[in-house]
Amino acid sequence: MHQQFEKLFREHYQTLCYYSNIVIKDMEAAEDVVQDVFVKCWAAIQADTLEIQQEHYLYRSVKNAALNYVKAQKVRQNYADNYGSTHTEADGGRDSLVAAETRQRIMDAIDQLPAQCRKVFLLCVLEDKSYKEAAAQLDISINTVKTQMTKAFSTLRPQLKDLTFLVFLL
Repeated sequence: MHQQFEKLFREHYQTLCYYSNIVIKDMEAAEDVVQDVFVKCWAAIQADTLEIQQEHYLYRSVKNAALNYVKAQKVRQNYADNYGSTHTEADGGRDSLVAAETRQRIMDAIDQLPAQCRKVFLLCVLEDKSYKEAAAQLDISINTVKTQMTKAFSTLRPQLKDLTFLVFLL
């Protein structure tokens, strides 16, 4: 099985990188995406849920992973643009200090979540994935994602209750 997978990797890696680069337009990121797909494929093969001969699965997986990468980059860029436009130098150092402390407090609260709960929360909230996408990425059911999100919100609400702007988010 290992030799077949290695052969599949050698035959398709470069082509998949070019294919991914068409979507991402950054060869290093495209290579990372392809490597991630091969790692997931290897895990699926080890779990006997994927046949090595399913080359179309590789291409579809790379395409979806590349599109997810581009989507995540747009979310990050939009956040950076919005954050930059709403916070000017006139706001002063005090506002940025308060924002940094608030952000740190939120991240500390998220870090205290159980591992699975934290993964689901970060995918759905920070990476803006749907419950279905998060379930597929983590190989869990949609109901598990819903349960973990409910658990995350019920844990975070009391810890962050004094942060008024989060009342609407949480």
